[in-house]
Amino acid sequence: MKFSNKPHASIVGLSIIYALKAKKRQFKALVQLACIWSYRLIAFTHSKFSQTKFYYFGLKAHRDIAFRLLGLDSGHVVLESSIKQRAFISQIPIPGLICIPHYLTSLIPLKNRSLEEVLIDFDKGKRKLVNKEASCFSLKQVTDINDVARLNQEMLMPYASHRHGKGAYQLPGKLVMKMALNHGALYLLLENEREVGCVIGCDFFCNNEHYWNSNREGFPSFIFDNIPSRTKKSIIMIYLEIESALNNGYDYYDLGHSQAFTETGALHHKRTYGAKLNARGDYNYFYFRLPKQMAAKFYWGKPVFAVEGKAVVLHLGLPDGVSADEVAERYRLLNYDGLNKVYLHCDSAPSNAHTEAVVKIYSHQKSPPALKVYVLTLTISLSARYAYITQGLFLEALYI
Repeated sequence: MKFSNKPHASIVGLSIIYALKAKKRQFKALVQLACIWSYRLIAFTHSKFSQTKFYYFGLKAHRDIAFRLLGLDSGHVVLESSIKQRAFISQIPIPGLICIPHYLTSLIPLKNRSLEEVLIDFDKGKRKLVNKEASCFSLKQVTDINDVARLNQEMLMPYASHRHGKGAYQLPGKLVMKMALNHGALYLLLENEREVGCVIGCDFFCNNEHYWNSNREGFPSFIFDNIPSRTKKSIIMIYLEIESALNNGYDYYDLGHSQAFTETGALHHKRTYGAKLNARGDYNYFYFRLPKQMAAKFYWGKPVFAVEGKAVVLHLGLPDGVSADEVAERYRLLNYDGLNKVYLHCDSAPSNAHTEAVVKIYSHQKSPPALKVYVLTLTISLSARYAYITQGLFLEALYI
C-alpha cells in the first residue's frame, strides 16, 4: 500500500523545499514579534498566588494561550499595591526567562524497527485492543474524485464540527483533493467491509528523513456519537497507518502538532502511543520567569514544557511537606518520551526518595532525561547514586 500516487523528487530536493517552508513560517513569527507597537502590557494577580503580581507583555491574540498553558486563564483577582513579588510573561525573548512553546509535535520513530517493536510502546490497553481486534479492520486508499468529495462531506467535515464546534477549521475542498490525490493519501477504514472512518495525511522530508503526517480523522455520525466505538476505531486506524508507513519505508510517523499542555489535551493522549516529543515546526513562544520562592509551589500545581534550543524540557515542582509517594503519584502520567531534561524546583534539598521517585517515572526509556534540581536553600545533599553539584542556588542531579 503506497501513500503517494506520484513519484517523488529527490530526497535532498524535497528536504530543501521543506526547509524553505519552515524558514517562511519562522520569518512570519519574527515579523509578529517585531510588531512591538501592537503589544499590550497588563498586570494581574491570581487567587492561587495572591502575593505575586503577574505581568504580561505581548500580543493580545497570544495572551489566551499563554495563560492557558500556565494555568492562569481563570481566577484573576484585583491587584493590591502592597504586593512585591513579580512574575513575568513576555513574547519578547529576555535572558534568564524560560522559553515555552505554543505547540509540540509527537513523533513515533519507525526506522530500523518492526511493527511489534512499535506496538510494545503502546500503553497496555491499546496493545490489548490492537491484538484482539485489528484483524477485523483494513485501510483502503481512496483515489476516485467523487469518493474523496463524499468522504470529506460525510466524515471529515462533520466530525471536525462535532469535535471542535461550529467554528472548527475545515480543510478547504481543493486542499483535501490535493492531499488525497497528489501529495498524500485519503484512507477509508473498513470493519468487515463496512465504512466506519477515514484519515487523510501527507508525507514530507526533513533533514533527509521521510515523515508520514497523519493530518485529520473523520467518522460517520453513527460512530462519532458513540465515544467508546469512536475511540476504538481511532486506535485501530493509527495502528494500521503505522503499519503502512513501515511497509513504505518511512522514518517517522507524525501525529501532528498539539498545544503544549502537560496534563490534558491531545499531547497527553499521544504519549500513550509511545510518541516522542519534538519542538520541530513551531516558532511561536513566550518567555516566563517566576520569583524563586514560588517556583516549587507553582510547578507542583502546573508542570510546564519548555524548549532549550531544539530540545524539549519539563519543569516540575516539589514544595516542602510533600512525600515521595505523593511525588510518584502526582507525576506518574508525565512519563513523556523525548525529553532532554527534567527540572525539579524545590523549596529545600530533596531526599533520595524524592529524586528516585522522579527518576523511576522515566526509567523505562532507552534515553531517559537528565534530572536537574533547583533548590531555594543552600542545603547540599550527597548520595552514592546521585552527584549534586552546587552552583549558587542550583543543584544538578545526573543519572549515573
